[in-house]
This record gives sequence, C-alpha cells and structure tokens, in this order.
Amino acid sequence: SGEKPCIVVARYLVVSSVSTDDNRMPDGFNASYFDTVQYQFRAPISEAQQGKSIVDVSRYKGTDVPNPHRLMGKDCTGGNSWAHNSDMSFRVHHYVGSLKAFRRPGFDSRGMEKFRERNNQKGLVVDNVALMQKSLWVADFVALVGEDKAFSLTQKLRIDAELEMERLIMVVDVSDVHT
Repeated sequence: SGEKPCIVVARYLVVSSVSTDDNRMPDGFNASYFDTVQYQFRAPISEAQQGKSIVDVSRYKGTDVPNPHRLMGKDCTGGNSWAHNSDMSFRVHHYVGSLKAFRRPGFDSRGMEKFRERNNQKGLVVDNVALMQKSLWVADFVALVGEDKAFSLTQKLRIDAELEMERLIMVVDVSDVHT
C-alpha cells in the first residue's frame, strides 16, 4: 500500500511548572504523581516543535532509529521531524515532568541545563481542558476499575518506578566513585 508506516504528529510541550494543587483527586491519591493533573502550562499552539511518531510496528524492519522524533526517517509522513501545532487537529502532550522523572542513570546528556531549557518556554498558556472538567480522569478511572486496582496501575506504579530509578542512579554514582 502507498500509506507510510510512520505518522509524525504535532506536540505540545508541557513544562514543569506546577499549576494546581487539585482538590478533585480521589482520597488516597496525590496529584504530584500525575503529570497530566499537576502540570498544565504549555507552549502556545503557534509554536512549531519536533513531533512524535506513531508507528505501525508490523512494518518496522528493526533498523536503527535516526531521530526519536521521526522514528522511521523517510518512511514517516512530512518532510522532516517538525510538525506545526496549528496545522494539525491531533496533538500529543509531551510532559517534561519533574527533575526526578527527567533524569537518567549513568551519563545523562540532557542534565540540569537541558531540564531548565525545556522549562524556559516563552508565551506559555494554560491548557485548561482538565481544569474545566467536573471530575478528573483519575476519579473516573477509580469509579471504573475500583480504588485498589486504580492505585496499583497509576500512583503505585509511579512510586515504584521512581524508587527503581533512584536505585539505578545510586548504583551508577557509587560505581563512578570506584573507577
């Protein structure tokens, strides 16, 4: 078929400025573990940013990825990895998240400077779609699957991942001292 196996989609860069201490969270849940609740400030629609790829993995040939924003190179839609937000009706929200979530174990080429750069966007706007809703998706999810399952699939998973990342960073930091 003539359809490309990779579609580059526009994205909003959502920065790490905490915008709300949302009191609509269900009991036992903490907004700080939910980027989609905690962070609402994003770059304006007029800003072009590198997009994100949606890939038909059944057509991926296992080759190296030349660009994380255009996973399959020329097999992706568009002429490059840049997708202008105002030209697309579908956009991905790209959360910078907390510094804790942004870090990687070992050599982190992004580091604190990149974290600050990502968060230093001009002309930020409030993406208030979540703020306009009567209830948060978290509360709706709890109602759908139950509190225990919702907690284990969301907040507990995030807590466990953060603990594992801390462990990995400590292992790397200690091994650097011994070399």
